[in-house]
Amino acid sequence: MSLVKKLRVLHAAGRAVLTRMEPSYLILYVNNTCNLRCDMCLTWDRMQRRTDDLTREEFVRLARSFRNLVQLTITGGEPTLNADVPAIVQAFYRHARLGKCTLVTNGTYTDRTLAIVETILDGCPHLDLIVSVSLDGPRELHERIRGVPGCFDKSCRTLDRLAALRESRDNLSLGVTSVVSKYNGQHLHELYDLVRQRFQVDTHAFLLARGSTKESDAKDVPFEAYRAMREILDRDDHRSRQYLSLPVGALSASVRDAVTRVRDHDEFVVPCVAGRKLVEVYSNGDVVPCELIGDKCDPHLGNVRQFDYDIVKLLESARAQAMRSFIRDTRCRCTFECALYASLAFNPMQYPKVAAAYLRRAAERRPEPRAHDRTECDHPGLQPA
Repeated sequence: MSLVKKLRVLHAAGRAVLTRMEPSYLILYVNNTCNLRCDMCLTWDRMQRRTDDLTREEFVRLARSFRNLVQLTITGGEPTLNADVPAIVQAFYRHARLGKCTLVTNGTYTDRTLAIVETILDGCPHLDLIVSVSLDGPRELHERIRGVPGCFDKSCRTLDRLAALRESRDNLSLGVTSVVSKYNGQHLHELYDLVRQRFQVDTHAFLLARGSTKESDAKDVPFEAYRAMREILDRDDHRSRQYLSLPVGALSASVRDAVTRVRDHDEFVVPCVAGRKLVEVYSNGDVVPCELIGDKCDPHLGNVRQFDYDIVKLLESARAQAMRSFIRDTRCRCTFECALYASLAFNPMQYPKVAAAYLRRAAERRPEPRAHDRTECDHPGLQPA
């Protein structure tokens, strides 16, 4: 990654810490449709209703209201079904000083995904772009969870094509996101080996199933499996040579520790910045502080159309102020990894804790094993698609 790209990310992160009320982390739902039927989908309810989604022009107007965006996460639905994704990302890049963008996709539309990614990279030369493809297990298990035969091979093909593209693009990183649910909790080690040996990704995130899932028992996760996976990630993911891998790895380890403490002991770990530094905008323009607070209260802060697409004006409203007071006064806590990440990253009071994790990881860092030193797995998902 060039010096300009590094400075862009670091400048955005530094400004985010100094500007208390400017949102710096946006989760943006660009559509409300998907081609899969995932058992642990947290947006299943919303996808059963037709919504009056924002147009490309409205997304651009929204982008202009963000002054300093460190992280933009593009999701849906399946976001690649929205052909305007490159224009949306480019708008945030131009107007919001966007440093990092993550595109979360199920990977089943290979050609469409590659075209979108290449267009984003061409239009945003100094953007740190991460494409994260969803995989929840080897072929049979993944397809059973995702509800569509053949989706595993399509996702593998997309990962392979993205890996080839990454060789010629210094601002593209490749990741896998795995949702830990009742259905794959006993197969996490197998999944980890599959991804590590087959795809050579830069990141592999394990996220707990959350929200109002399609199948109500999807969140019945055997938590001992998550703890075991946490131990492996704490040990191994510091090997990454990705840009800023050590501080990002330290933050990720701190987030996993927080998830465990909240899940095991309902412990208040860190003041939550949802509704202030972190916001979510649904495809119809509705704004919520995060996707889980709806279990405790009415999460809606308003619609961007009601505030002339100005996110700062919306967050200054009486409703938004009352929501932040509710989050503070109830010591709101959950296992939502993105909210925990933002709460640690944008709170200087938490930096000593993260710094200690950083120093441990720097001391433990060691070279990635050579390919011929790895132990091959014999499960069917290891074969190239």
